[in-house]
Parts: sequence; structure tokens; C-alpha cells
Amino acid sequence: MQDLIFAVETRMGHRRFTVDVAGPELATRDELRELQLERLRATLVRVYERVPHYRAKFDAAGVHPRELRSLGDLARFPFTTKDDLRANYPFGMFAVPLRKVVRIHASSGTTGRPTVVGYTQRDIDTWADVMARSLRTAGACETDVVHVAFGYGLFTGGLGVHYGAERLGATVVPVSGGQTERQVQLIRDFSPTVLMSTPSYALAIADEFERQGLDPRDTTLRLGLFGAEPHQAALLYEYWAIPIVALLLLFYYRVRDDARVVPIAVVALLVNWTYLRDPLNTRLQDAIVPAAPFAPVRGTRSMTTAQPIPVPAVT
Repeated sequence: MQDLIFAVETRMGHRRFTVDVAGPELATRDELRELQLERLRATLVRVYERVPHYRAKFDAAGVHPRELRSLGDLARFPFTTKDDLRANYPFGMFAVPLRKVVRIHASSGTTGRPTVVGYTQRDIDTWADVMARSLRTAGACETDVVHVAFGYGLFTGGLGVHYGAERLGATVVPVSGGQTERQVQLIRDFSPTVLMSTPSYALAIADEFERQGLDPRDTTLRLGLFGAEPHQAALLYEYWAIPIVALLLLFYYRVRDDARVVPIAVVALLVNWTYLRDPLNTRLQDAIVPAAPFAPVRGTRSMTTAQPIPVPAVT
């Protein structure tokens, strides 16, 4: 176990908090690559043996999972496109029988058929673990009260962070999105220390504070974790005066605008647009850009499980 100590300056004064990390968070780049290669091989074998779509595509491209000898060899394997997912709607991409799937999520389907994803119980547990690690790395801990204003439902946002916060040992307030007046009331009444939502909704909540004649900076909140949208962290900081961390959780099935699918991993990406100084563990936040004290600095930390789930995708 190793501690990462942040000294944070906000408009509410100087704050200091400690994050304890261990295991994968401290792995070297070579160790991570070795793990990724091992699990990538297993995933390619899995999809080739269990998903007819991938067997046909690999055979047509003249590649076989056993030919993967380095991460660079992944470029020889065909992309998974949104058209592939639509052609196999709803369950054709599943690599396990439906009886082993304990939950189904789906995209909105605004540009065509929804992208459908199934989860086994192991996947739910992996999801919770990755989110718990992400929250811990971002600065949350078991003594926090986490106000979750992501939506709950077919959209994966609210449930993922909910389970992660519970796995961390924090107290979760599952408010979901909407009822903005009530959001303000619960933040004032329940005294949460962490706010999680889309960045645009965080601004909407701050606007509602001001509409009621209240200052959103005068709350018990000490950390904001926002994701699922691009955003301007400086604007969020201006409203809330708390450290801002962009949290992006990518799964196999997440299809980008260029029709590519995130490859073979559950990836948690933390982008710290936080007013930090003197991080003591540069291996944990190795992308922090040096800056003057209390100037905004940017850092990233990504974590992958590279574990196959019912809908693994190759890109």
C-alpha cells in the first residue's frame, strides 16, 4: 500500500486529502503490457471459438488468434464496426449463453438499432471493482457520501458508479437525474462530499442553487467526478470550487463516431483538471504537466481489466 497525498487550494480554503493505492495502480508499463497481451490472447481465442461473427471475419482476413505474439499484432485483426453490431442485433455478439447473462444494457439507438450489451455476474463484479479503483484514484474514500446524479436505466452511467462507490465502502445517495430542485435540497440536507453526474447536469444543479439564492460553492462537497460528455473543467470549478475529475469508463461495446469500438477492455480513464500541487507519487499520475502552485494542471490515469465479457469487441 502506498499513499498519494494531494494538497488542494479551492475558494473555500486549503484542503488536503490522502488516497491509498496498491497493486495494479503501481504496476510498471511493462507489467501492464504483459498483462494486456495475456488477456488479449485469451479474448481473441474466446471470440473465435464462441462468436460466429468473429470466426467468419477472422477467417476472411486470414488471421487466427494464435498469431497474436505482440500487442502490435492486433492491427492485423479486422475492426468491429457499428454495422457489425446492428447486423447481429440483439444478441448475436454474445459470447455466453443468454442464461448466463444477468443484466442487459443498451444504447439509445438514435442513429439506428440500439447497441446491446449483456453482463454476467462476473462482469458486474469487474465493473464494480474498476469503478471503485477509479473513485479511489480520483480521491474518494470509504468515508465519503456520494451523490449520484447520473441517470439509472438502460444507460450504464448511474449503475456503474453506484456499484463502484458501494464497493469502495462509501455511502451512496442514488438520486439519478432530473428533479433539479430536489437535487439542491438533498445536497443541502444529506451533506454529500462527492458529486457524480454529467458535466452539463452539474452546471444545471449549480444554476438551480443560484436560482434559489444559494451559493453552490457553500456546500459540503469536496470533489466532483463528471463524465459521459466533453466539458470545460474551468467552468465547473468556477461554479463549485472543488477539484474536478473527468471520469470516462469505456467498455468493449462503446462505439465511437468513427464506428470503431473500444478494444478488448474495461478502461477507466481519469483526467484530473484539478488545482493540485506536489503529487508525491509520479508513477500514479505520470501524465501530470508541471505547473506553478495552484495553477490548473492536467493528469491522466487509465486502468484496464482486459477481461472478456459477453460482448467482447475487436478493433
